Parts: sequence; structure tokens; C-alpha cells
Amino acid sequence: MNSETGKTKKRKLLKSAGVAAAVLVVASVASYYWPTRKVEIPKAPDIRLGVLEGNKKVIRTSARKYLEKFFRGIPKSQTNPSRQGYVDFMAGHSKEVRANIEHFTREGVVGSYTDLYMKCLDAAIESAGREMTPEEVDALGWRLVNHMKERTVSVYVDYSHPAVKEGFTAYGKRRAESLRSVVDRNLKVVNLSEDVPFEELIRRTVTREEFLEDLQSEDYARAKLYEGFAQSLKNFRDPNPLLQSTILVFGPGISKNIGRRSGEFERRQVEWIYGAEK
Repeated sequence: MNSETGKTKKRKLLKSAGVAAAVLVVASVASYYWPTRKVEIPKAPDIRLGVLEGNKKVIRTSARKYLEKFFRGIPKSQTNPSRQGYVDFMAGHSKEVRANIEHFTREGVVGSYTDLYMKCLDAAIESAGREMTPEEVDALGWRLVNHMKERTVSVYVDYSHPAVKEGFTAYGKRRAESLRSVVDRNLKVVNLSEDVPFEELIRRTVTREEFLEDLQSEDYARAKLYEGFAQSLKNFRDPNPLLQSTILVFGPGISKNIGRRSGEFERRQVEWIYGAEK
């Protein structure tokens, strides 16, 4: 009786072991032909990326408002005196600016200059945290000169002249470098206010003295730009021989003087941004 019971238990154990082995074999085969599916756990959105993209928009919007004000000027109010804009100032020194105002309207010229400077800001944003590559610098130069070809009534300057493109490349690079310091300082700021003035972004970045030095350092690039304009005057031709000879002889000097006037007004931004020096 006991031996029979032992045999029965042994058979049951062997049967269970066989079933278990069979299950393992089936599982192994199945896993080979039908691999276990990996469950992809969705990643949380990169908050830093959201901050960067949001701040790029804030910086662009803020800069555009400031530039429009700088080029248009500020009317007198109860709290602030009036400020002459760059366009009106340059119209007093440049026949080409006056011709553009007549053709495109004053607001059209304000918009054109604003868009020109915004291209430099976009280059600064795209190269945030690093130096621009030579290819990027060259591309910026072409964007600037092509913009002026489309948005300018050229009276004397030949915007197709290589020296003009070279001048815009040098000036665009320097302008983008100046703006990049503002971009780098504010791009990663969390909770950057959507209505922060661009003047405030500049004040966070550099002191009054540093900002003035930065503007003065642009004089070389600006001189190169207006030197390019001056060289392009060599291509000037006119049916009136007296006008043609006048432009060929005196035009380069006038062009360079206009460049100095432009730099003079640019430096007024120190007072616009930091207030009158006490």
C-alpha cells in the first residue's frame, strides 16, 4: 500500500516537472519569435527648451518696439521730452534718406531700418553662446545688402558694388556681436516678462560705460560700410557731366561724413537707455 502510494507520488512529480519543462520551452521559443515588446515611457517636455523658445520671442518683440521708437522718435509727453528719431536726423544729412521718405513714406523707412537691424538680432539669437561661423557672417552680409536693394531708392550708391556688400558684412557682424551679449544674458532667464522693455534687457547686461564703449567700437565697422558706399560712387554716371564730376570728386567725402553723423546719433542711445548723465 505504501509502496504503491510512493509510486503514485513519484509519477505526479515527474508529470509536474514535465509540464513545467514544456512551459519553459514554449516560453523560450515564443520569446525568440515574438520578442517582448518594450514599453516606451514618454519623456517629460524639456522645460529649458520651452524657456529658450519663449524668451527668443520676448527678446524679438521687445527689440522691435525699441528699434521702432529709436528710428521714429518719441513725441513730447507730460513725463518725457520729445526725442528726434534716427530717420528724421539722417534726412537732414542724406539725400538718399530724403528720397526714400518721399518714395516709401517716413513710416516705411522706419520699418525698413527696423527690419534691417532685426536681421542682425536674428543672427545674434541663432549664434547664442558662440561665435558666428564665417558662413553665417557672409550670409548675414548678403541678407543686409539685398534688403537695402529692395527697400531703398538708390540716388547715388550702387548696392551691387562688392565694397558695399563687404561693408554690410563687417557692420552686420559687429552689430550681431553687440546684440549677442544681450541675448546670452537674457535668453535663459526663467519667467522673463513678456512686456520687458529692451532698454531693461540692455541695462541688465552692461553698464552705461560698457554700452558706450560698445557703440564706439562699432565706429570701425560703420566706417567700412560708408567707405563701401564711397567706393561704389565710382560707378556713378549721369547725362549731366557737371553732376557726374561733382559726385565723383566730392561724393566719397560726403558719404564718409554721413557715416560719422550716423555714429553720432547712434551714441545718443546711451541717454535713451540709461537716462541723462548726472
